[in-house]
Amino acid sequence: LQMRKMSAKEIENYVAIDKSWGCAGSYKYESLGKHLFVEISGDYFAILGLAIQPLISFFHSKKIISL
Repeated sequence: LQMRKMSAKEIENYVAIDKSWGCAGSYKYESLGKHLFVEISGDYFAILGLAIQPLISFFHSKKIISL
């Protein structure tokens, strides 16, 4: 990921709008975070991370895991 140059005001606006605290890297690429970058290289899904809830639901439906 290559971040674009941003003013302090743009950064403040992003943080206020997207509320990205608690996210890896403090951005939500799947939301407004994509506006923070000039370029990405590599796999888009690697940036987003593994969608864990659908995976857990799948494992439960196949009785691979249980509580």
